[in-house]
Parts: sequence; structure tokens; C-alpha cells
Amino acid sequence: MIFNGVIRSGGTPEALVQFGAESGTLRVGQRGGSTTDYRTTDYRTTPLLPAGWSVASIDVENGRLTLRQGKQAVTAEI
Repeated sequence: MIFNGVIRSGGTPEALVQFGAESGTLRVGQRGGSTTDYRTTDYRTTPLLPAGWSVASIDVENGRLTLRQGKQAVTAEI
């Protein structure tokens, strides 16, 4: 994953990322993976993260994105 920056959109912090052929924004609480089940409208699932990872926090002021997988946390900075 490539971490490109952070923004605040409508008061909500978002991280700008690229993962594989996908690019877009992440919000706190989203988790990696994607669903092919059209009956599911789980907007917390995203193809912008590897399966098993989730967005723990986004710090716009300091340019940080923290991801979590179980007890492991990883923080990226701009």
C-alpha cells in the first residue's frame, strides 16, 4: 500500500492511498477485503487494504495513518 496523504472531508478525516490497481480514500473503521455479495452494503469493507487489516486512526494534523491487524499496529507518516 502507498500512503499519499490525509485530508478532512466534511469534518471526517480520510487517508489517500493506493493498493494494487485501486486508489482512493480510507476512513477510520474500514477493514480490508472486498465483497462480491450484492446483498451486502457493508461500506466498512474496502479493497484498499489487505484482508485482515483495518484503519485504527487518521491524524490529519500530523499526517499519520495507523492500521491494525489483531494486536499489531503500524503507523505511516507523510
